[in-house]
Amino acid sequence: MRIPLFLFKIFKYEYWPWWLFYFPVLPYWVYLSLKNKSFAFFSVANPGINLGGFFGESKSEILSLIDKAYLPKSVSVLKNANFTIIKKGLLDEGINYPIIAKPDVGERGNDVCKINNEKDLIHYHAKAHFKYIIQECGSYDLE
Repeated sequence: MRIPLFLFKIFKYEYWPWWLFYFPVLPYWVYLSLKNKSFAFFSVANPGINLGGFFGESKSEILSLIDKAYLPKSVSVLKNANFTIIKKGLLDEGINYPIIAKPDVGERGNDVCKINNEKDLIHYHAKAHFKYIIQECGSYDLE
């Protein structure tokens, strides 16, 4: 028996709106902020990442800090980039379909999409009014 989508989304926290997800930690954050005399005390956990990776961080900037040997092949795409340049970038990196496209600055999986062919990529590129990253699709079970 299939679970209705609305019930599935209720029990899977990754589908909750950001405010509902973070609301339970708000009192504890205020307490720790007063105790540490800083509302951004947690950002020192990742000093190499803007705001400690809490909000608005660039994925491509974070990935540039990691050795390429440990990363999936990827191409960074500027908004309004020529599609021919994107195809050349995929070819140069040796990236084949299926691929994953995701915003360079995003939150909680918004606008992340598995792209199976060039037609899907053209559609994604047409609606993407932001810088995004194309990565090879992982072959692991949880990817």
